[in-house]
Amino acid sequence: MIIVYIAAAIISVMVAAVVIQAKIYARAGSIYYKKGIKEKLMAEYDRQLAAFPIPFKERYVQSKFGKVHVVECGNQTGDALVMFHAASVGAVSWKNNVEELGKTHHIFLIDTLGEGNRSELEDVEDYPRTSKEVADLYKDVTEQLGIQRATVAGASYGGFICLNYAFHYPGRVDKIILSGPMGVAKSVMKVILKLTFYSFYPYAVFRRSMAKWAFGNGPGLEDATRYFHIILEGVLGRYYAPKTLEVEVLRSIKAPVLLVLGKRDSLVGDTKKAAEYAANIPNLTIKTLNSGHLINVERSGEFNQLLLEYV
Repeated sequence: MIIVYIAAAIISVMVAAVVIQAKIYARAGSIYYKKGIKEKLMAEYDRQLAAFPIPFKERYVQSKFGKVHVVECGNQTGDALVMFHAASVGAVSWKNNVEELGKTHHIFLIDTLGEGNRSELEDVEDYPRTSKEVADLYKDVTEQLGIQRATVAGASYGGFICLNYAFHYPGRVDKIILSGPMGVAKSVMKVILKLTFYSFYPYAVFRRSMAKWAFGNGPGLEDATRYFHIILEGVLGRYYAPKTLEVEVLRSIKAPVLLVLGKRDSLVGDTKKAAEYAANIPNLTIKTLNSGHLINVERSGEFNQLLLEYV
């Protein structure tokens, strides 16, 4: 009986915490609902950006939903390479990839609008709510950057953005590189539910647990983990949630696709199942590395080599 009372008390506390957090979110009027968290995140963003190994310039593109931040670097005369980061780590998470890739390519790192980074929604309640609106947003951004056609690369949620973009605008995509992408695994809803749960309970013990589950404990993950902790501490993103793409969508992808999977990726899950589902893409090459979810960070050297050989 005592156990029942204890369990009931714990549930009551958790429900109360959800109610409190919901009220905080509603009052915030911003994706940054905790005082000082935006300043803390921007300081971390700037610290990581300062560690870029090659020169870069920052640009802002005005879209119908707000301003989109872009980090431009690499070979200015090379072919365009547009890169979309994993959720909750920002465009700075590509810093270990740009030096090698930038030797041959003109790189554009997009900060996903609606997340905790240097892009900024004009109205926190007005953001892309359909897959077509997401594709339209980044078509507009790339057009304003002067890009008519490019190779696109994406990690995790960024991989979903790439596939969705290629589905709606196939004529604008040369090749696609996917690193542990959402959209080709059946585990997407489980991931979203888990992230939502941790957003309502932004306590240190839960943040550590979430980061370990999401990223693992491989080499070179310190910066991404630090950034992720700040996101969990006080940022509630407003963006279209990824979903498992329909078979018909995958079969319609015309561009060649390089899919890089991590053997220890908790978010994508079973690599064999992900590969089997992704095989619906007509022109697909699959590579598997001994990595957790952030393959481009944890195995940056191997990832860079695969990408360069493919493009």
